[in-house]
Amino acid sequence: SRSGPGLGTILSSGDRKTLALAFFLARLHVDFQEEGLQYIVIVDDPVSSLDMGRRRATIDELASLTSFSKQLIVLSHDPTFLRDLLERSESRDHLQLQLRRKGKYSIFDTCDIYQIVQDEYFQIYQELLDYIKDGPQDDNHKRKVAADIRKYLEHNLRTRFPLELAKTRNLGEMLGRIRSNPHKFGTLQNKMNELNAINEFSSQYHHAAASTYPPSDSELMGMVQRALEIGRG
Repeated sequence: SRSGPGLGTILSSGDRKTLALAFFLARLHVDFQEEGLQYIVIVDDPVSSLDMGRRRATIDELASLTSFSKQLIVLSHDPTFLRDLLERSESRDHLQLQLRRKGKYSIFDTCDIYQIVQDEYFQIYQELLDYIKDGPQDDNHKRKVAADIRKYLEHNLRTRFPLELAKTRNLGEMLGRIRSNPHKFGTLQNKMNELNAINEFSSQYHHAAASTYPPSDSELMGMVQRALEIGRG
């Protein structure tokens, strides 16, 4: 066996996994761009041990695979990751499945990933309330709160308008649905300017790298307060 420094000894588990995934994705891009090959791609739990920046980058790369792979199958124990990947995907031809027990056996059954991550709504709501009460912990905390404003409104509006907003993947699509049928959304149609402003503000942090310049506390505080006011009706 070879001794001394090497990738197996100087890189963390997350670094090794990131590097392996990067090589794998690069090979797929080369095969598609140079050879025109299409694969059925299976990815198993790709974001375990990854930090938030690498997690977002992985989601972006996997989402791009849906445009040129024959089929993409992603397995994960992380429902919020799968939800975020679904929202980033340009393809609407997808199937959500979960493995569950049926009698003595396990089966694949259809599921609703948005329902599975519903508990996230309460955590985000508490996070926004804590931000107003206690202020920011650091720049990364401000970035996270800025991104979670949009998640809060997505959860809130899906709960209030489950039929009217069915199959919308993110706040931008929700706003498009509201604009096309404003009479179905009551007084919410009067909040469109605020919703558009919040969506534009929050979106830049939702998929941005950790190096994105954080918002100021005063700007973020105002956006959180406006989002909570809209969410409370």
